[in-house]
Amino acid sequence: MNITDDLLDLINVYEYNRPSQIVDMLSSTIIGPKIGIKSLIMDNPPFLKHDVLLFKVDNRYVLPNKRDEVKYLGHGNWKIKEWNWSE
Repeated sequence: MNITDDLLDLINVYEYNRPSQIVDMLSSTIIGPKIGIKSLIMDNPPFLKHDVLLFKVDNRYVLPNKRDEVKYLGHGNWKIKEWNWSE
């Protein structure tokens, strides 16, 4: 089994999901450039430690908004569907 096979065990990453859903499902062993995700650990303030995921979109890593949705396109590339602020 390779790293991309691990994605198949998760929620359907080939459909749009909130980044927070993906954070909850990913283990640190499969986060990396092969699937186009970088992880940052935020600890400011210290009692609110959490992971932040950057997704590779058009060959650059992007931090999506909390309400945006992301979709895996394959080969380490993601697409972000921006939340409609007018709703």
